[in-house]
Amino acid sequence: MKILRQKDPYPRYRVSRILVISMLAAGCMPAMAETLSIVRPATYANRENVREAVRKECEPEVRLPVVIQEEAIKRTAIQDSVLTDHPTAQTGGLAMAVTILGLEVPHGTGFSSARRTLRVKTVLYRNGTMVGEYDRFSEAQGSISFVQKVFRIRKACDYVDHLIRDASRNTVERFMLMKLLPEAVSKPH
Repeated sequence: MKILRQKDPYPRYRVSRILVISMLAAGCMPAMAETLSIVRPATYANRENVREAVRKECEPEVRLPVVIQEEAIKRTAIQDSVLTDHPTAQTGGLAMAVTILGLEVPHGTGFSSARRTLRVKTVLYRNGTMVGEYDRFSEAQGSISFVQKVFRIRKACDYVDHLIRDASRNTVERFMLMKLLPEAVSKPH
């Protein structure tokens, strides 16, 4: 019995069809997930730039790496992130080191309309080599309306948490814009 083979009506397009199909299939597959290691706790460039009461009560050096980890998982294609005590030079893959350059939170609660500021420097490493650096300055104003002063008194740690969230979100977005962190396939709503 002889097997009849049909002749391909478009032989020169065979290779291009195979390439198009394979490229479409590759585009549908998720990218290989990278692990991001974040050094904890964050370091201080100068401990005297942060009031001791704020350091003890709010613990920004502990909170900052955790929030950056949450933002990286939420906004990027990174599926796994690890908080580590190891120096970044020993870590393979992506690693991030965070330094608090300054944190200014005045005495008192929400009755002050003084500025609260946080300045953070973040360095991103890939396989032990520095690939990016970002210096972020975040600020928040105190309560200014009478209603907020009477009914919603914000404590110093609320302001610190707001500043940390702002700095973390902007740091992750900046590294994504610099094409150093993989972008998520679908944007969060």
